[in-house]
Amino acid sequence: MSPAATLDRADALDALRHAADSLFYDNGVAGVTVAAVRDASGVSLRRIYELCPSKDDLVTLWLEHRHDLWTSQFTATVAELRAAGRSPVDAVFDAIEAWMVATDFRGCGFINTHAEHAVLTDDHRRIIQHHKHHLGEWLDGVTGEGAAIAVLVDGAIIQSSMFQNTDPIDQARRAAAALLTQGTEQ
Repeated sequence: MSPAATLDRADALDALRHAADSLFYDNGVAGVTVAAVRDASGVSLRRIYELCPSKDDLVTLWLEHRHDLWTSQFTATVAELRAAGRSPVDAVFDAIEAWMVATDFRGCGFINTHAEHAVLTDDHRRIIQHHKHHLGEWLDGVTGEGAAIAVLVDGAIIQSSMFQNTDPIDQARRAAAALLTQGTEQ
């Protein structure tokens, strides 16, 4: 019997979240089987299907987890940078850059998953939309131009992933600073 077979419900869900996060982020939703999540998590297929009756439910579990994890890490990094004296725009884009260079960066898990149209359910779309709305609202509190800054953040993430460098982050930072400066001059 594997150690994961004896996990209580909360611990089994946690093992699934972490395994799914790594696998879905690295390989995409379509590229990962439930058996691969079983192997990575150590949770039996029977237990997985008790907790998540379908792969769609497993993806939902992952997206909700990814939202909580990414949001808490991003907002904490921005808060630390603001406390150290960085401007709101610099703190936001420094946090994106730090995430890019400190991890096995593959872009935004939500954007990447949204691009897999064939595997998305309405619940998945709702979670992705919630994540993006939440980010825009949070950025509005930091910069006063949340929707526009969110578009720049997403564009910077996509292009940084595509070109595998931080130049798009610097370009988005300059565009955001210009946007905020223009707004105060009117």
